[in-house]
Amino acid sequence: MDSKLKTFGLIVVFSFFNVVLTLLIVLAIFRLESPNRALMGVLFIPWIFILTFFWINRFIVPQKWKTKLQLSLDLWFIASPINREPRPSPLPVTITFMRKQYSFSLVSLIFFPIWATILILLLFHYQNTHEVVWWQELFARHDVFLINLFSDVDSFTYYSSAIWLVENTNGDAVYVTNGCVGLPAMAIFSALLLVVPRPRSHSNREDLIKRADFLWRKVNAITVAVGLIYFFNITRAAIQFILHSRGHLWSVVHDSNEMLAIMVSIHILIFLICVALLPEIFLSIFYIGKCLVGIGQKRKIPPTKNTS
Repeated sequence: MDSKLKTFGLIVVFSFFNVVLTLLIVLAIFRLESPNRALMGVLFIPWIFILTFFWINRFIVPQKWKTKLQLSLDLWFIASPINREPRPSPLPVTITFMRKQYSFSLVSLIFFPIWATILILLLFHYQNTHEVVWWQELFARHDVFLINLFSDVDSFTYYSSAIWLVENTNGDAVYVTNGCVGLPAMAIFSALLLVVPRPRSHSNREDLIKRADFLWRKVNAITVAVGLIYFFNITRAAIQFILHSRGHLWSVVHDSNEMLAIMVSIHILIFLICVALLPEIFLSIFYIGKCLVGIGQKRKIPPTKNTS
């Protein structure tokens, strides 16, 4: 009984913080000035509830309750009958990682790059044809907050000619675009993490548990990737504006090859963090390479001659 009360209390506390965070998002929406500010709630609030459900299931719910929750989760998100025996993988290749064996089906490996490419192109087309003004405003306000907090540069932001600008009292101004926010990188990371294939299992029960765990790790990895990309871009933009306000050329602090190298290095680090959270994104690529190497080695083996 005590265990049930403790679990129920933790769920209530966790849900309370979830409601508080949702209310803060709603209040932030009313504080924003962008015309499409309601899209912030449409994107963030459902994602918070999905993330909260996974966190409660992962860290709070006792182990003996998880089987039913994972079964319900699998039946909700995955349209496959549970009484069907898993088909053997047409690729008899197995790789070992962290003392676990992984194998993937041929169909999932074929559709992984196809769906990833289609999703990335769609997201790129949207962010190239639509300015996400509410996110640009949020970015500009966070940027100004960091600039004023960590420097003596008196900066402010305002909306003009359908774009958000950050300006200081000396008249130095920069405008905010989708690229400043990091939407292209978010699109690439989200698309890859969303369609990464799931390893095959050897039994129905194991398959159900792995599907729920895999879905949780996908949601977690996407959240971490988007959050780190946004935090990095806010910090980068604040440092660049401070340096520019103190006399450094914008072409040096923003457009130089050194800054490009730093950005590439940070995004590689974020990708490695995502690999740690969802190793299947790397293992699937490595698995494809191992299968191709195996096929090439088989073709090089000369056929044996019958001497009889």
